[in-house]
Amino acid sequence: MDFYFRRPEDLRAVMEQYNDGDKQIWITEFGWASCQGTSPFFGYEYCLLNTEQVQADYTVRAIRYARERWPWAGVLFVWNLNYSTIAGIARR
Repeated sequence: MDFYFRRPEDLRAVMEQYNDGDKQIWITEFGWASCQGTSPFFGYEYCLLNTEQVQADYTVRAIRYARERWPWAGVLFVWNLNYSTIAGIARR
């Protein structure tokens, strides 16, 4: 998980190296999928790995982490908490 969640730190280091340190990073498609009790969409089976409680806990911890350690982070967009609302995605 650290590779994906902490990736903005690597990107920030590159920005600073090239004198873009005065810019914010907006983090999009941020969060953890959960689809407990549903049939997962094809390609999104990993959503079975997290309960809704784990999803909530991880999201709160991640926002807290970002606010405490990433002063350069602007907006954090939590993406798609509920996959059942996406039309046109094939189910298994």
